[in-house]
Amino acid sequence: MLPHASFSARAKTAIQNELARFPDDETGGLLLGYADAEHIAVLEATDGGYENTIHEPDCFAYDPAYEKHLCGILSELFDPPLQLVGLWHKHNQSGRPHFSRADEDMHRQLLESAAYPCISLLFEKEDCDCYDAHVFLLRAENEHADITNDTDWV
Repeated sequence: MLPHASFSARAKTAIQNELARFPDDETGGLLLGYADAEHIAVLEATDGGYENTIHEPDCFAYDPAYEKHLCGILSELFDPPLQLVGLWHKHNQSGRPHFSRADEDMHRQLLESAAYPCISLLFEKEDCDCYDAHVFLLRAENEHADITNDTDWV
């Protein structure tokens, strides 16, 4: 059985704020929470950074130093500390959800470093500023499972 995912109101708000900041460019961040074989709980979501970040209509790249710093601070606010349970980002085109080669490289890095299930949240821009969200359980060999229907937005 696939794990169930949930997003806190705080994580959802952080993501919505970042989407609003970059309506015409790709953006994203990391997902922090707790994960086991049955449930992935996302409690915090980050933005992608500010100095060494790329936000373009067809490209997004994180600021690694910023992410490491911010994730460390947010993680330590919880006991036990939060885990890096996934990532999120927005594509500016709609249609069948797909991941780029760069997306899959990040997925692979996350899977190699985690001993628990991880997810990728993909937003695809629809008409105007509306987004279609898809949640994927990450698996090796890029055979990710769509768990959007098994995801709660608290």
